[in-house]
Amino acid sequence: SFMVAHREGDGEAEVHETQTDIFIVQSGGASLVAGGQVVGGKSTAPGEIRGPSIQGGQKTRLGPGDIVHIPAKTPHQVLVEPGKQFTYVIVKVDTP
Repeated sequence: SFMVAHREGDGEAEVHETQTDIFIVQSGGASLVAGGQVVGGKSTAPGEIRGPSIQGGQKTRLGPGDIVHIPAKTPHQVLVEPGKQFTYVIVKVDTP
């Protein structure tokens, strides 16, 4: 699948058991936390886990033109500083 996301605040921490995410940053800036463990994670749909934060992940700053590959089963969360905005394309690829 393919979608455009616009954030003006933090997203939830999430894990997709069977989908790889590819982010293509269009505008603004954010930090991506990837890896580690989802704190308080709960199953929200088949193959989907969400929670309020990530413990032990690596934080990377993202800006326009950046492309990020997040493999299936990798915890990740987008953090947007107060007063800032972040727009990005998400490509979801099913993985066996």
